[in-house]
Amino acid sequence: MYFFNRRPRGFHHTFRFSNEQRDLLNNLRRGVPPEELAERSIREAEPPSRRRQNGQVRLLGLLVMIGFLLIAIILLIAM
Repeated sequence: MYFFNRRPRGFHHTFRFSNEQRDLLNNLRRGVPPEELAERSIREAEPPSRRRQNGQVRLLGLLVMIGFLLIAIILLIAM
């Protein structure tokens, strides 16, 4: 039983994908063909582009280089 009949924070009765289902139904009611909706969902489910992954790797490399430079400067000052 919940304290004072209150549900814990984060407790939901709603479905996980209710917004997506509602959007699909609204689009179908507006007259969007199901084939187009299927193509949209396939495009949204594609993995992230290679360009974004390369950008993340570059950023990680830049952060590592800055870290090494800071360590080198600290070691030079300490000597």
